[in-house]
Amino acid sequence: MIKNMTKPFIFIVIIALASCALKGPSGIKNRLLFSEKLKERVIERNSSVEDTPEWIEGATRALSVQHLKEAEPEKLRGHFYCNGVFVFVHPGYHVFIERQTKRPESLKMTKNLVEYFLSVPETFSIKSAIMKSYEAEISSAIELLSEAGFVIILILPEENKDIKEIEWAEYRRYINEITNNSPYVFYLYSETIQTGKLHPEDYKIFTDFVEKTGIKRIFLGGQYYNRCVYTFYKYLPRNLKRIVRIIAEWSAPEPEDITAEETISLRGHDGWIDSDSAYKLLRKRRIGKIRGGRKVIRAREICKE
Repeated sequence: MIKNMTKPFIFIVIIALASCALKGPSGIKNRLLFSEKLKERVIERNSSVEDTPEWIEGATRALSVQHLKEAEPEKLRGHFYCNGVFVFVHPGYHVFIERQTKRPESLKMTKNLVEYFLSVPETFSIKSAIMKSYEAEISSAIELLSEAGFVIILILPEENKDIKEIEWAEYRRYINEITNNSPYVFYLYSETIQTGKLHPEDYKIFTDFVEKTGIKRIFLGGQYYNRCVYTFYKYLPRNLKRIVRIIAEWSAPEPEDITAEETISLRGHDGWIDSDSAYKLLRKRRIGKIRGGRKVIRAREICKE
């Protein structure tokens, strides 16, 4: 009898959640327990410097982060969090590429497209609501890590004519906002906007970087886990695959790949991703050769590796 009640119950919960018009979580999620002062600096920068016309004009024009080939390993010592490098594949993908979010011109000076996406109530789609949580998680992680001076590598979709220049300008603004003009954030381009696979020469640049710096872990996240994150991982050399760890809260699944039950469990009571649910979700997924086990960890376990 209880089993027979499960689906109607889930349906009722979905209707109830949808009627609440869910917004994305607010603020910054400090999963790595950085100081409150650092968190406050990020919040202050977001609401002051990065909302000025001058800053926005420059941020939409060009990326402030460097290509990984410009990195000087000897200058990065002491800037690897727990002796590892963070790699985020296609941050903002759901908003900019998949959904192609539009924002009223009147809000341009106060919100980038991800901030706008998070602020708009989601009335009809609980799956879209959970993507708000993942977008907020990934943005928070990059913001805090970059402000703290730790090395991050972003795998970005290479700009092309399939998407209008004005939309690429918005994407550049978003990347510049979450990286805080940090000299420790670098990027590589994926071959296409639909995959995280790098150009062959960029895999060599990445491999050389890991070997020269001597890092022991690659902490991997991004969007979507079963597409772009996986294809980045798939073409890594075997020795680098061994040191990859997937961060559950920062690895968003494709919305169509999760069930209603999973979606509900993923969203914590505060609107952020529930760590244990995200961990269980990725562990049970069988995507290529990333088969859960110790490849998937929670953010709080990063330094225990």
